[in-house]
Amino acid sequence: MKKLEFESIVDYPLDKTWYMFSQVENYPAYLKYCIQAVLEGDFKEGAYWYDWTTVVYFPLKIRHKITKVSYHNELRYLIKNPFLTIEQTINFKDLQTRTKVNISFKIDFTNSLLEKVFGPVVYRRNTEVIEYLMNNYKKAKINETN
Repeated sequence: MKKLEFESIVDYPLDKTWYMFSQVENYPAYLKYCIQAVLEGDFKEGAYWYDWTTVVYFPLKIRHKITKVSYHNELRYLIKNPFLTIEQTINFKDLQTRTKVNISFKIDFTNSLLEKVFGPVVYRRNTEVIEYLMNNYKKAKINETN
């Protein structure tokens, strides 16, 4: 298992930052390699959303289970398929006019051969996704708060 960790200060107050991260349909505006994101039902624990991504160079539909929604505090998503499991965690800390955001990805391949072959690409491209997000989140149109 490998853990990727990122920390950034977002130039939005907590309400606006939370809204940005909880509106998955807006992800293509600021997530590198994300072509489309669709929420199945309501944004709540146990629900699913998927994205079409080229994170591994060719288009894939990736299904995410929402495993934790702690309003203004934490979001957690789980990606599980026959090849790997990724737990994505986003934590928020209110800094009044800005928000501290910590993002971690725990990536666990189902076997060492898959990790040896695909690991370097998966780790590098997921790192690029988060770095791009932290540098480009202002591209998202965020006009309201939840």
